[in-house]
Amino acid sequence: SQLLRKEVELAKVEAREEAHRLTKAATFGAIAGVAALLALVILSMALAWWIDEALNTAVAFAIVGALWIVIVFFVAFLPGEPPDQMPIAGALGIVISLLYWPFWWSRDGQTLAMMPLGLRVVDEKSEATISFGRAVVRFIVLVIGIAIFFLGVLWTLVDGRRRGWHDLAAGTIVVGER
Repeated sequence: SQLLRKEVELAKVEAREEAHRLTKAATFGAIAGVAALLALVILSMALAWWIDEALNTAVAFAIVGALWIVIVFFVAFLPGEPPDQMPIAGALGIVISLLYWPFWWSRDGQTLAMMPLGLRVVDEKSEATISFGRAVVRFIVLVIGIAIFFLGVLWTLVDGRRRGWHDLAAGTIVVGER
């Protein structure tokens, strides 16, 4: 009878310890599940935003590329041999690139490609349209960020407000239209 009571008490203690371990494991499992779900949501939002940015950039570069083709076509009719004409085409292309994005960003915050996506570049504090000078700074830092293995653009995945180097340098943020 004494031995049986001790066995029952020991079984109760082991059962309580096992229940405590299971509760602890379930708690950690639930926390891990919530953390994984939160990480998945954040990653999916970041991926969606990155795809939007990639599409926006691709369309914008296509537009500027088309302008370059037009420039090269017209430069081909300038007097002189083609190697003499390429610096002119290159210089005109650079000027167009330097003016395209800053012009639209300072006009109403949207390039032609950003309009259908409902994205707008604005001042990070007031959400007002930015000046042409700030738009030029944003463009130059964007080019630098792309040239350095896209680190300036990929920075959007690290920044809490999804701003790249170009946004940080110009004090801007890309927002969805209301």
